[in-house]
Amino acid sequence: MPLAVFLLLLVGLLSCAAPPRAAAEIAGPPPGRPLMGIFASCPPSESACFARLGVARGMGFELLLNMGGLASGPEAARQYAADAEALGMNIAWPLSDESWWLHFDPAGTNLLYAHQAWADACGCTDNQGLVEYVVSTLASFPNTWGWYAADDLSIRSPDRVDDVTAWTQRLKQLAPGTSTVIAVWDNLATYRDAADYVAQESYPFGLPRGLGSTTPLEDVAALARHTQRATPGRASFILQAFSWGDNMWDAQATGGCSHGETPAECLPQFRYPTAREQRQQRQTILLNSQPALMLWYGLPGTIGPYQPVTDPNYTAPTREQAALQMRSLSAAVTAPPPVTRACVQVHRRHRWWVLDAARSQALGGVSRLRWRHRGWRQLGRGLRVALGPARARPAKRAHLTLRDRYARRVRLSIPLTPSNPRRTVCAASRSLGRW
Repeated sequence: MPLAVFLLLLVGLLSCAAPPRAAAEIAGPPPGRPLMGIFASCPPSESACFARLGVARGMGFELLLNMGGLASGPEAARQYAADAEALGMNIAWPLSDESWWLHFDPAGTNLLYAHQAWADACGCTDNQGLVEYVVSTLASFPNTWGWYAADDLSIRSPDRVDDVTAWTQRLKQLAPGTSTVIAVWDNLATYRDAADYVAQESYPFGLPRGLGSTTPLEDVAALARHTQRATPGRASFILQAFSWGDNMWDAQATGGCSHGETPAECLPQFRYPTAREQRQQRQTILLNSQPALMLWYGLPGTIGPYQPVTDPNYTAPTREQAALQMRSLSAAVTAPPPVTRACVQVHRRHRWWVLDAARSQALGGVSRLRWRHRGWRQLGRGLRVALGPARARPAKRAHLTLRDRYARRVRLSIPLTPSNPRRTVCAASRSLGRW
């Protein structure tokens, strides 16, 4: 969707009609790229909520996780999913509230009162019936990706691992083929196997008065490497697209405001991440891990809430700020993969050359590697080989071609001249095709 189109959607959020129903292929990430999703928060019965589907799709997102997705009952959810499908988007549904999984009483009725529209539609008499109805109804939509099953704020205690795991397993039993994701802050090791995707939160920017890290991107890189080691093949992240000054309580919790400061004094000290910061955060994660899923938090923090804010303890961007922030986030989401760098260490050992490209494993996952040389006998394979002369006049150069999982290629030409027997040869990648 052109930028002008979804800028108009943004400006008219509260008056836009629902997106038109038209056939569209359900979005999925290109090969080698993680699925890109974003959090939203609005009741599907609101026209502005439907308009935001178009905004998110125009920014490059394939998945939307609406924390208010159950607020309006099954028919509104069905229409919401259908309009998302028409735009080619997948939906993840919020089942993260503790009442769904902590001390769950199948014969109880507390969930019926909390979700009255759903209870009325199914005629359920207990929690057990409601859970089965809600999950089966949502799972019947063709673009239901899965479930946001537990939030960081509810699972900081290690005592809840079994409860969360039992809940995600039950969701998989009720809706085979769907996915589960939970969010964690600093307890990934504890919850690493509690869901299909355990998304590591990463919110390093915009803190005032030196409260944030002095090396945020180095911290992000370390976090990415740790996440990759802990959850190989399903590493997931929630990246920052909000200001810590969105509301007074977050601002105070970070230590950026004292209890004596008014919102007008406190909140302007915080800021939304810059376009460069957001892109650098994404690229740093891609260079240091192989994520399967990236979620951005979130659409309200980028373009503001779906309805005006009147509470002085909250702050919302102006239309101009929202448009700028939307462009910056969209640029980070749709940016090409990072330029990677391959290096080969070369040294001479007697009549043999040892060529070591092990450092090139940082290419985000080498998917293809090929050595080429003439007149040399090769020992070893993969990232480290040794070449000995097989002819009187072997070639004076060896060639290495690497391709990473982002479909980027690196070609290196490596001199084999005794006058300089020890060196490091490096080259940067170039794209084989667009994402």
